[in-house]
Amino acid sequence: RGIAPGATVRHYSRGTAPSMDEANADEAVRQAIADGADIINMSFGGSAPPVGHPWRDALAEALRAGVVLVASGGNVEGLPGFPAAGNGI
Repeated sequence: RGIAPGATVRHYSRGTAPSMDEANADEAVRQAIADGADIINMSFGGSAPPVGHPWRDALAEALRAGVVLVASGGNVEGLPGFPAAGNGI
């Protein structure tokens, strides 16, 4: 709180679905954009959904809106999972 005392912190749940295909992550990202988020932190990761998937589209919308996207690198050796491995994240 001392680093950015004027900051507003909001939580948007992607639900408890075991995969991004079943989660509402795209809806959460879009709501954060609509609410004027400057930064979206995503502390989760998994395999990349196919091109054109609503989740990928939502992240692209956030980047176009100038939102900084931050994601966890994952716990598996090698390349980070998605969304951390996504372009611009």
